Amino acid sequence: YGFDKAFSAENPISQYSRGMISWGGPLGDRNQTSEDEIKEQDESDEEQRKKYIEKNYLTEIKKQAELKTHASINSYYFMTSLIGDEILGILTQDSLLAIISFTFVFIWILVNTRSWFLAFVGLFEIFFAIPVSWFIFSVVFQIKYFSTLNTLAIFIVAAIGADDIFIFMDAYKQSRYHLDILVDLETRMSWVYRRTGSAMAITSATTCAAFLCTLITPLPFLQSFGIFAAIVIFIDYVLVMSLFCTAVVIYHNRYDDRSNGGCCCPCGTQNPNPTENARIALERSEEEIKRDRVSEFFRNKVAKFIQVPLHRLILAVVFLTWLGIAIWQATKIEPSKESEQFLNENNPLQKSLNILNREFPVADEDAGLKVYYAWGLGEVSRKGVNRLFDPEDFGSPNFIAEFDFNKQCQTELLSFCEKLKTDPEYNGLIKRKNG
Repeated sequence: YGFDKAFSAENPISQYSRGMISWGGPLGDRNQTSEDEIKEQDESDEEQRKKYIEKNYLTEIKKQAELKTHASINSYYFMTSLIGDEILGILTQDSLLAIISFTFVFIWILVNTRSWFLAFVGLFEIFFAIPVSWFIFSVVFQIKYFSTLNTLAIFIVAAIGADDIFIFMDAYKQSRYHLDILVDLETRMSWVYRRTGSAMAITSATTCAAFLCTLITPLPFLQSFGIFAAIVIFIDYVLVMSLFCTAVVIYHNRYDDRSNGGCCCPCGTQNPNPTENARIALERSEEEIKRDRVSEFFRNKVAKFIQVPLHRLILAVVFLTWLGIAIWQATKIEPSKESEQFLNENNPLQKSLNILNREFPVADEDAGLKVYYAWGLGEVSRKGVNRLFDPEDFGSPNFIAEFDFNKQCQTELLSFCEKLKTDPEYNGLIKRKNG
């Protein structure tokens, strides 16, 4: 038990060694009568042990597990009840990182729109897409299976929602350079609406279709995620074309051209409005008005580069080469052969768990896995099963009509159990109890 797989009489050297500390607990005979009472008491005992260790020993244990504590050996610790707290700490840290990412999205929207008002409306529109999508997902479509993976949709819509806002605002900014549409605000916004609506509709539709491809898989948690993410993207598109568009009209009438922040007093309606000012500036200008640097770059640099046939050929070769390498690498993908790690590779708990699973032979002291055999049952019928609408429906059992629990059957079952106990083939796989 204490030495790794490589240890033997011929090789009395062990790179890894392990020991178990029994912390003890209350006596087992405490007059519990039901299994539920025993289970509840065991959970209470485990919680008390965990609190005792955390209060008196965990700090020193963690210090011993630091790489700089010992020069010649590494020390790791493992306790099942501590994993939950470690994961909770990781989730808390990830939540802080999520707040930072959302703050960055808000700042980037603010920089792009140059308006606090539009930045707040844009961020609200992004977050508001989640509850609206949840209502459609759960109430309208009556889908009961809400996967934990669905929570990741907030990060997806943060990126795509901000991108849609940038597209809309870019068209709004470009509209000030087209004299024929600067007749009035209605004409200008109609041009912006049609220009961005079709572009965002295509990109949103393709994104939704990509997520809905998860319906091909039989795994309900992936199906749930794909449907929910597709709804979120669609609702985000609807909100950009309605809520954010309305906000841009308010921004145009009250805040545009008044300050770099776009949200400072005075906040009354402007007269003449920014559209009229832009038309007057174009009519009076004798020189070509310069657009922003990004527009000028794509207009004068990228467009001219793409127009050269040789350049297009080079780009096509580069793309096809990348596609070939990607397909080649995709053919080398294999199914996972190990269970997924819940903690970081450098976490002492994860390191000890990896060492225990990979470096040590099976021992009687190790926790076992219960395997249940059932006779007289056929394959479970999955007919009509859709766990998206009924997560508790796993199918119906098919009982074999020919199965008869007679004397011969009982004898065969007993013989099978004896074979499991005595067959040398299973020596390393089945735990022994009391020898």
